[in-house]
Amino acid sequence: MGSEGAQQTQLQALFRDHPRRIALDKATDELVKVFGVDEERSRPDGKKAAMGSILVDKDGYLVEGNGITVSSFAWALKPALDLQLAGLGAWPKAQRRIIEELDRILRRHDDNGEPIALNADVILTAHRWIVSQFGVPEHLVEPPTFALRIFQHFKAKTPPETSLLNSFYLEDLGEAVGLITSGKAGAGLQRYMGIGRPEQTIDVLSPVSAIEPFVAPSLTPLARWPSQGGHPLVLLQQAAVNAARHELGHTSGMMGINGPPGTGKTTLLRDIVVGCVVDRATAMTGFEKPQDAFSVTGEKLAFGAGIFQHFYRLDNSLKGHEIVVASSNNKAVENVSKELPLKEANGRPEEVSYFRSISDLIANPNAPVISKRTMTPYPNPSKHGD
Repeated sequence: MGSEGAQQTQLQALFRDHPRRIALDKATDELVKVFGVDEERSRPDGKKAAMGSILVDKDGYLVEGNGITVSSFAWALKPALDLQLAGLGAWPKAQRRIIEELDRILRRHDDNGEPIALNADVILTAHRWIVSQFGVPEHLVEPPTFALRIFQHFKAKTPPETSLLNSFYLEDLGEAVGLITSGKAGAGLQRYMGIGRPEQTIDVLSPVSAIEPFVAPSLTPLARWPSQGGHPLVLLQQAAVNAARHELGHTSGMMGINGPPGTGKTTLLRDIVVGCVVDRATAMTGFEKPQDAFSVTGEKLAFGAGIFQHFYRLDNSLKGHEIVVASSNNKAVENVSKELPLKEANGRPEEVSYFRSISDLIANPNAPVISKRTMTPYPNPSKHGD
């Protein structure tokens, strides 16, 4: 009893209410009727998707800030079933509007301006409104359920997040629609949407001479990945690497490289990575000293009496060589990001291992470094007291 009482002095109770839920198995069946069967699809038997969630404190008052969340799946289900997919990019605006209206319904005040706790009638009014807004077919919707009790320290500055995991793509779709509508879409987005199509298409296999421009020695990178056995890329792999660097090396855009599993797509990506490393290394040789690659921003952070961490700006010539590996399939990302650093992927580890010892040997205490904790370039702060 004593331990339990002590805990109650440090924790506050909050309650999460799910106004209404959608039966995912039934919703999936309806979507399959419209879009067809996906070979990777698994039926989510018995699982539910909340249409929304509200967070109240132990006294029944809606918490401030993030007390209301609505489901993007519930909002998008009816348009998807009606094949009205063009409007899905409007989710960010629709979400704000729906949350504002729910807040107006749920957050009430008496004549003196004091907040009024929620009751069953108000919650039912809110859930009837959200069901009417989403237009989800009635046979897919289940009665409202509540509540899940959670605890949080009184000293916490903000209430916990409501537990709805919404789509990662709808906001991106909305931004893409806005960029295209305003004429500000970049070359990559235009290519992806089929707007900026190439003026002509080339079959690199017929005739074979069509591939010659893409394997010209002048287009071949100065370095390649040290593969096992020292084997070079095959002709079409090298052509893809050369074409990608030639067409996208100094501008934005997109290039598609297609091939079945095991045909060497990841292998040629290694040579793309090597090309970026060499480009940055070449840019680094333009500086007499490592410090020259950084310029003072004038910003600093105090670390005690008279000691400051100064923030520096990286020279533009060292930017633009970064690489992001992204995919809708986690395994595809792992195939690239996990295999690249492996010693087994390096065919000549004994020939490149000296880089680490040399870099340690010539390192200067005053040279710019990158803190693993802050990832901020800075010279030794102890040398820069003001």
